[in-house]
Amino acid sequence: MCIRDSHQILLSMRDANTAAPAFALVRCMFRNRLFVPFHVWGPVLVEISRKNNGGGLGGAFLRVFEENCWVALEERIEFMKPDVGACNAALEGCCCELESVSDAERVVGTMSNLGIRPDEFSFGFLGYLYALKGLEEKIRELEVLMGGFGCLNKKWFYC
Repeated sequence: MCIRDSHQILLSMRDANTAAPAFALVRCMFRNRLFVPFHVWGPVLVEISRKNNGGGLGGAFLRVFEENCWVALEERIEFMKPDVGACNAALEGCCCELESVSDAERVVGTMSNLGIRPDEFSFGFLGYLYALKGLEEKIRELEVLMGGFGCLNKKWFYC
């Protein structure tokens, strides 16, 4: 199976509104060490997840995202690295749906390990979760970090 074929299969699964087989296919590719670049399948899985979870991502994307990042780190495969948009999708799931501080902070740690810089959306999702959980000290830390990362636009942070 070539990259183009796997992308076409995932697009067909997206169009057929079948999330479970799409996730199973990606997990099967990992298990069989068929490492397809993240940009081929990642955005399609985000789309499939949102379509099948009423606009949300659900935990299935987070599990596949974490497995992919583990492969990218352990095998040192650069093309398996997700982009900041995919990381934000994982953060969105952790912060807005699962409401899990530990999962969100694990995603941020993974971003750091992969060398992916957070953006305004990343900080916005974390700010939302910390406010939801009443973690005022964490919010103050985020404001300092935002400045350190050059995120001067705090529009998403205060939404």
